[in-house]
Amino acid sequence: AVVTFIIIKVINAVSSIRATAKDEQTGLDVTEHGEEAYGGMGV
Repeated sequence: AVVTFIIIKVINAVSSIRATAKDEQTGLDVTEHGEEAYGGMGV
């Protein structure tokens, strides 16, 4: 658990681990990969 905590702190110092609220609302499939996972299915 200690090593995992240290790794997460190092990664978070270099870049953000968490997505922004806007990206979450838009959908991470669109913001991260540029496509809809369930396009047109109404899910």
